[in-house]
Order: sequence, then C-alpha cells, then structure tokens
Amino acid sequence: MEFLQLQSNQDLKKFQSIAKKIHKTEFPLDYLKRSKVIVYVDEKRNFKGGYALAIKAPFRSMEYLAPQIINAENYFKEYNLEDIFEINCLWLDPKLSGQGNSFKFWLRLYRDMIGLRKKAFIYTYELNRPHLGRMYSVAKPKVIYKGKTPKLSGNHNEDWNVIEMATMKNIYLAPLRSPNFLLKRLLLGKWLRKINRTSFNLIKN
Repeated sequence: MEFLQLQSNQDLKKFQSIAKKIHKTEFPLDYLKRSKVIVYVDEKRNFKGGYALAIKAPFRSMEYLAPQIINAENYFKEYNLEDIFEINCLWLDPKLSGQGNSFKFWLRLYRDMIGLRKKAFIYTYELNRPHLGRMYSVAKPKVIYKGKTPKLSGNHNEDWNVIEMATMKNIYLAPLRSPNFLLKRLLLGKWLRKINRTSFNLIKN
C-alpha cells in the first residue's frame, strides 16, 4: 500500500468517478485540479481510500451557506479565506478499517493537513452519516449550519447536511486530547490479526 498525489486529468477523473459513487456527488474537475488530491492504493493500483484538500476558495461548503450566515460567523471574521482550506471526498475502504493500513491513512491525512500551514478548515457531511461527524469530533469543531442545503454543481438533489469548521490549533492538540483515535486504529488491527492467527492454528490442530 502506498499514497499517490493525483494530478493528471485521467487520474482525477477516476477519482471523481469513485467519489461520485461514495458521496453521491460529481465533484467538478476544476475543483479537484485546485485541490491536493491524495489516494491510498494497493499493489494493483486500485484506489482504496482518498481525500481532497481544497487549498483555494471558492469552497463548496461555503457555497451552501446563505450570505447572512457567513457575515455573522466569527470564523470568517477572524480568518481570511487564504487561511482556510476545505476537506472533501474523504473515504477509506471499510475492509481496511482496524488495520495498520488504516492507521497509516489517518496519519497521512494529519500530516498533509499540517503541511498546508493554514489556520482553519471547513467541511461538510450528510446528516444521515453521523459517523463522519464522530470522526471529525477529534478537532473540536464548531457547527456553522445544520439543515437543508441548496443543490450545487455535481449534486443531483438538494440535501440535508452539517457544515462545520475547526482550527488547526485543535488538530495540533488532537493527539494529546484524543490519543485513542490513532491508537485504536493501530492496536485494533494488531489485536485482530493475533486473534485470526490463533483461530487459524486452533483449526489446524
């Protein structure tokens, strides 16, 4: 397993197609081109996970928001758009959950977020996918909006979403505040592999 940063139109279109199946959204190619798009691939170059870090505005999460919400939100008063990035298209093959590969994936995302040298980030997830909210909770985010959102380019329908923001300061502190987030992904995989080996030996004997 290794990480690749996608840049060619062909690779980005493949990522776009997979993201559409997972997120029910066809993210515009120009959006992906101005993002840092990372995929986690296996030995056969199959995409097993990935994400897009949009480095420059406009951000899709902000396009969901009414002007009065943006004008009233302190985050947008405290930080310029140049200080913000957006996380999107985040996914990991469920078969990798609880393995060392899962640990490597989250560690790479953490490293890439820090490497952008931004001050805050924004993201959106669907109301009917609360597990994504629990995952992002390690960053101690603030809910900017929760409810029905308009249809954007690539969306086929209006949807019900949660839009949140968090500071990178909270990301720096996340390993101290929530050490179990990464530890569970490392240790659980080792524990499961040990159980599987033990079960296999018992069957053999």
